[in-house]
Amino acid sequence: MFTASCKSDDYWKDKAVGNAREYLLKNTRNLTVLQREYIRYNKPVIMAEDILGDYPDAMSNNLSTSLSQVCITWIIPGEKDAYIVFGTSGSHLVGWSPIRLIVKSFTPIDRSLLAAIGNARSYALNNLLYLDVEPRNIIRFNTPKLVKTNFIVDLNQDGTKTPEQVKAEEKALIQTSMVWQFNVAGSKVIVCGVGSEKLGDWRPIFGRQVTDAELKAHTVVPAPKPVVKPAVDKKITVPEPKMVAPITEKNVTVPAPKAAAPVAKVTAPVATTKK
Repeated sequence: MFTASCKSDDYWKDKAVGNAREYLLKNTRNLTVLQREYIRYNKPVIMAEDILGDYPDAMSNNLSTSLSQVCITWIIPGEKDAYIVFGTSGSHLVGWSPIRLIVKSFTPIDRSLLAAIGNARSYALNNLLYLDVEPRNIIRFNTPKLVKTNFIVDLNQDGTKTPEQVKAEEKALIQTSMVWQFNVAGSKVIVCGVGSEKLGDWRPIFGRQVTDAELKAHTVVPAPKPVVKPAVDKKITVPEPKMVAPITEKNVTVPAPKAAAPVAKVTAPVATTKK
């Protein structure tokens, strides 16, 4: 009688985590005892991305022959960096083994900045149709420089805002221009727009090709920060001690005491009584 069975995905997952845990503890010497215990008894975060083929949907039961890079990661209390054990395997972690240890800090993505650059890039490619192929490719693939500017702009282009609303936007919004530098010296393309300080809700107003001199004339130079001089302790001048002449011993003649006058004896008379 023959029986057959297959191992579940959880089995391969637990085995991969165990191999990653052992590899991490073996290759780290800077962690404290408590941090090492945290690795032993806490679950990691598993990050995966395909290398060859397509990584299957998590809800799909279809088998995949794709090769994936799988990072088994621990975020350890007291450590600013994440400890990542990198390895490759199939999508079900069958046969996963560690290849290297990566200690990396993850910087949060500035989604407002990425959205503002995307809006500026789309505006330039859709409206500056007179540009040649090379400038358009620079705008498409290069990251622009952000410059605070003071161009005269119309915040009520569609005519739907009241003057009070326009004045309120002029006070609340900050003008920021996205600048792309071309290979030709002195040639730039800008897309000027307004938004919050951190580019939240940034929207383009106009775009055009400008010279270095024109951009410099409309660049807002930040006010220099006041220099705070460190407090200096006043020097207290202590007068130097004056030299005092040493006291020399002198022969002092002490006068002899005078002789006291002799004391006269007084004899009281004896009274006699008559009979």
